Amino acid sequence: MSAFPLSRDGAGGPAVPCVSTPAEYRAAWEAREVRCLAPPLFGTTHARGETSLYPTGFRYAWAGSSTNLEQYLRGLRARYGDQPEKVGVGVLSYVGYPGLDDWSTPTDLEVYTLPAGVRAQVPAFETWFRLLDEEFGTTGAYPLAAQRDLAAAGPSPYDGADSSACCANFRTRYRGERDAPALRGALFQCQDAGFLNTGVGLGHNTYANPFVCRPADRQSVRERYTGREFILPNAHFAALPSHIAIPLDLGTPGQRDFLHTGYCR
Repeated sequence: MSAFPLSRDGAGGPAVPCVSTPAEYRAAWEAREVRCLAPPLFGTTHARGETSLYPTGFRYAWAGSSTNLEQYLRGLRARYGDQPEKVGVGVLSYVGYPGLDDWSTPTDLEVYTLPAGVRAQVPAFETWFRLLDEEFGTTGAYPLAAQRDLAAAGPSPYDGADSSACCANFRTRYRGERDAPALRGALFQCQDAGFLNTGVGLGHNTYANPFVCRPADRQSVRERYTGREFILPNAHFAALPSHIAIPLDLGTPGQRDFLHTGYCR
């Protein structure tokens, strides 16, 4: 008997095991199959050619859950396989990318399992401050009053720095008010927790949700919340037990009206 749940294929055929490995996920993607997924799978998008989940210098990488990966198979790849730009851009939108009207960086979806002992954490604000206290600095650098308000550091790891150094710079160099906006700025600069970060473990985007068949301006704020997101220690692909990269077809920048008018049109 399979250790993972079973699902029926799209034709009502016999039950088949849920996808439980990155290789099985890629096979389902290529076949445009709708399959359930086992919980141990995670997904992270990254610039093509990277050798780690996030650029070197970031202490943590952002990851989507197996539920998100299942959504990509069911609601994007199987449905819009003949319009691949909707699939690729839809994944990035669901992840929470801004600036997608003109996004042109070749991007892959990495599907992987975690090494033994490594756990994913929900990126609630309380998690961030616990990590900051434990690993990056002292409680005095991140006042409790500002943390309650939330319920400029630099340089960024995108510029060749390191998350730990970035947070240390905030602790020692920042001269402004250490309030909620400043702390959000530090999280953005040091760990890519951007302005769309909700702090409650769910993604969000102002673009049309690809799984809601209405234009963006007719979707509610609640409907533009996306899937469950996690943070986990950044890792080189070679250190992961198993992983595969799926190239995303992003079509032509500037020709993505569906981001606003809706995917179903």
